[in-house]
Amino acid sequence: MPVGFGLANIGSPGLARNFHTNYHKLANEALQSKYTSPVTDEYARRRLSRILDTTTQRLMGQEDNGSRYFKSDRLTAPDIYWAALGNLFEPIQEELCTIPDSYRSLRAVVNAFLAAPLPQILLEHRDYVVRKHFRIPITL
Repeated sequence: MPVGFGLANIGSPGLARNFHTNYHKLANEALQSKYTSPVTDEYARRRLSRILDTTTQRLMGQEDNGSRYFKSDRLTAPDIYWAALGNLFEPIQEELCTIPDSYRSLRAVVNAFLAAPLPQILLEHRDYVVRKHFRIPITL
């Protein structure tokens, strides 16, 4: 009598093949239900552009007030978050953080989605925060 993922064939190549196929099917369905969105690519592109513009303006305003940080005059959570998130747009230099090549290759995909190049001030801020507040090199 067949059970579950082909467990009646314990020890057979069919068990591993059936488990592998069903597991990936279930995992893909779970990921799609969690991470897909009804919004269009164009809407997402505009939203991301607005977020990056707002972030840039905030940092420029702080710089005009003599601060190198997103809030106040010291390191806060947004600075740390940006130090990590900024790597999706432009991976940090290898000597600062050892990032796998597969992760570095995401840059092309993410940048193709952007409406405009990432403002340099955001990358400079990320690098400043990493150099000043993290142990170098960061290893993942």
